[in-house]
Amino acid sequence: MKGIISKRFWIVFWTLNSCFALIYLAFAYINYSLILGHVAGCLTFSFFIYCSSLLFKEKNSDKDIKIKPSKAKNVVFFALLSIGTLIIVSIFFLINYLYRKYVDKTINLFFKIINFLTFATPFLLFTLTCLIEVIANRKDLKKNVKGVING
Repeated sequence: MKGIISKRFWIVFWTLNSCFALIYLAFAYINYSLILGHVAGCLTFSFFIYCSSLLFKEKNSDKDIKIKPSKAKNVVFFALLSIGTLIIVSIFFLINYLYRKYVDKTINLFFKIINFLTFATPFLLFTLTCLIEVIANRKDLKKNVKGVING
């Protein structure tokens, strides 16, 4: 995991996230829910990644470097993480529901006050960046293998 997610990974990920935020911000005067959805998605994604990094923290030993998780504690922590993320998403959904119920009954539940399509943008960008990083690492690995075989 450490080999896949490096500084280059996070630079590409947050650059793409910033670009999408600027695109949504450009349309904010027409539809502010785009940028609100993106910000809410970034907050939820940051919470999920931070808690996941705590969950899968690597423990170093003198002999070799391995991930040595305590299974029962990690399962409970991951369940709490999932419940916490679900609660955050539910709060944003509740905001949309209350807005629809008390302010404007004609709107679609998923597109106003927080747009849930843009809410998913950080998660989609994370997947895209992971794919790019894996492809880049494979190319580097093939180049290194060819160099070892030839020289």
